[in-house]
Amino acid sequence: MFKLCVEVTTLNTLHNKMRTALVIFLFPHAKVGLQERIDKN
Repeated sequence: MFKLCVEVTTLNTLHNKMRTALVIFLFPHAKVGLQERIDKN
């Protein structure tokens, strides 16, 4: 039971790291896209 708990925690940590990396990777692109949209209006 304890081992399963540790594995779930590890998975959650990995998931959070991946999500953070994705946000860091995509955020600049999203910001540029928003800026272009604002400039057009």
